[in-house]
Amino acid sequence: MMFYRLRVTPVRRIVTPLIALVGFAAITTAETSAEASPEYPSIIAEAVGASSPPPCTVCHDSPSGGFGTATKLLAKYLESRGLSASDEGSLRTALAAAKGEKSDSDKDGVSDTDELKAGSDPNAAGSSGPPPAEYGCGNVSGARPANVSFAMVAAAAAAFVCRRRRLRS
Repeated sequence: MMFYRLRVTPVRRIVTPLIALVGFAAITTAETSAEASPEYPSIIAEAVGASSPPPCTVCHDSPSGGFGTATKLLAKYLESRGLSASDEGSLRTALAAAKGEKSDSDKDGVSDTDELKAGSDPNAAGSSGPPPAEYGCGNVSGARPANVSFAMVAAAAAAFVCRRRRLRS
């Protein structure tokens, strides 16, 4: 019996912290991937003088936005001018640079800021009118995204298993 315990103990010392680390990583990754900047569309509209905010898809691949999805031409240009996630000041600075430089991401002869003001897509040459309306960037409803809930359940399950194993020994 004593021999069995000596063999299990080193494994438990490795597995328990590993489970906790995986749970923590799942929670922190889920939290950051769900974060977005719901204020950005209204800031863009204000900065360029547009009558309505552009959809999140002007910069993001998906209507819900989020980190890692701002891959469109306009987003890449604004990032090259200092835009960083969840920093409204950096967005205002990058938009001022775009206006001053008369940037034209889609090379159609109309500046990005003029296209945003007119309600057209600065990523698509020859676009007329606003892109289809998509409301909100990220989680503006206050509801917890599904991936965060899953991560929390996984972390709770890992903690439960670790505690149960500890109580058995």
